[in-house]
Amino acid sequence: MSGIVTKLSETRGEVNLAGPNSGAHIEEILSDLGYTEEQIESWVEKGIIKTAATVEKTL
Repeated sequence: MSGIVTKLSETRGEVNLAGPNSGAHIEEILSDLGYTEEQIESWVEKGIIKTAATVEKTL
């Protein structure tokens, strides 16, 4: 997020929610692009891509 657009004279803007975790939507995006579940699982196993679950394991 580059900044908060709305500026009010007596209220500071703030962001209360963080964005999605790294890899949170990668499986859904790749599936929407036409890749099969088997292809995606293979890439995860080979370490080519990381899903939210695999990113969390490395933290």
